[in-house]
Amino acid sequence: MKNGKKLTRNQRKFLEDKNLNPRNWWLIKNTPVAMEILHKTSGRLKVIKK
Repeated sequence: MKNGKKLTRNQRKFLEDKNLNPRNWWLIKNTPVAMEILHKTSGRLKVIKK
């Protein structure tokens, strides 16, 4: 399993705009095209296009 990082303020706002609770997610990879996030409890990996 990959180690996640804390989300920044702008990343938290972006997830809220996508109707996700930012408290439940870790950041795995952030690129200009997409953001990979990992759910804290289930371990599910999700890719969100920007």
